[in-house]
Amino acid sequence: MKHRFVEYWEAARKEQLQRLVQDEIDELSVELTVKRRENEQAIEAVAATARFYQWHLAQIDQQIEGWMARFDSDKDDQDARFQKARTTEKQWKELREQHERQEETITRLQQELARWKLEEQHKQYCALMATKLQAWWRGTMVRKGFGRFGSNSRKKMKKEPAKKGKGKGKKK
Repeated sequence: MKHRFVEYWEAARKEQLQRLVQDEIDELSVELTVKRRENEQAIEAVAATARFYQWHLAQIDQQIEGWMARFDSDKDDQDARFQKARTTEKQWKELREQHERQEETITRLQQELARWKLEEQHKQYCALMATKLQAWWRGTMVRKGFGRFGSNSRKKMKKEPAKKGKGKGKKK
């Protein structure tokens, strides 16, 4: 009987061991399935994260390209404004130089005009003085009876009838 109990005990122990192994296999199978699901979910999460980062990186690239395009257009606008300012500055400089030349010309012409006026005034003064000198000379010649105003010319004048009355003759 002892042997029978041992066999029965061995069979029970074997069955228990098989159940334990089977339970452990089932638990490990469930755990493997859970781990596989977790692994799949992790892979899906990584893929979703990678897609999100790629999408986000693409948006950032688009923003950067937009900024670069705006920078280039702003730079071109700024360069155009600088070029226009340089051109305007050059034009103003040329106008300033032209104005200075014209001012110099005007100043020179004003000086010439003033000199001409002085010359004209001097000529008029000389003509006036010449007239006065000529009148004085003629008066002296007449009073002293020299030259063509001498004694012969007085005789001719005396032949004319003398007019009566005060002063010299009046014209009619």
